[in-house]
Amino acid sequence: MVNTIDMRLVRDKLNVISEQFAETLFLLKAKQNADGVSLVTRKEMAAAMRITPKSAVERIDGLIRFGLVEKLDDKSYKIVHTEVERTALGMVTGLIRVVSEQPDASYKRQAEALGITVKELEYVYETLVDLIR
Repeated sequence: MVNTIDMRLVRDKLNVISEQFAETLFLLKAKQNADGVSLVTRKEMAAAMRITPKSAVERIDGLIRFGLVEKLDDKSYKIVHTEVERTALGMVTGLIRVVSEQPDASYKRQAEALGITVKELEYVYETLVDLIR
């Protein structure tokens, strides 16, 4: 299945998402108080980044989904970490590289090449499928 996917399309999408995450994390850092809590509504996020409120919701939900941000309440967020490459999203980039270099590799060999378990590889593939939808 992966061999029939346009890897450039996936890479481009990963780059866009990474840029969006970086922009959103930058805003959250700018809004942090002394306790490290970012106080900002999704509407304020949308206005600051000049995007729709729906896009702001999608971005913050993505950051939460990938474990970069924790939602404390409707207008409070805490940055957990900022290293996108440590998330499943970052692992998709590694998976693309492994599949390109070793197109016939078994799931076990792909997982070994990425330094993860086969179970974790399943989650990386789920992320890849979500990206190409």
